[in-house]
Amino acid sequence: MSEVLDLLLELFQWNLIHGVEGFTSIPRGQLENATRLATVDRMVQQYHEDGAVKITLEILRKMGQNKLADELEKKFPNNV
Repeated sequence: MSEVLDLLLELFQWNLIHGVEGFTSIPRGQLENATRLATVDRMVQQYHEDGAVKITLEILRKMGQNKLADELEKKFPNNV
């Protein structure tokens, strides 16, 4: 299970590095070896809370994680 979560984090970070339409990318060096919490901190720093939620929704949907995206959208309805 841990390996799957690591792969999902790596794919999520890949999307942040390579960019999502409407958002500036985060340089690779700022996410190398970053934990989940460090990744979130960097996203909030780069995109602010509203933007971090929006880009997370975009990336989760690109990754086929629609259920997670829907749950996040319900938790942060004002950020969408």
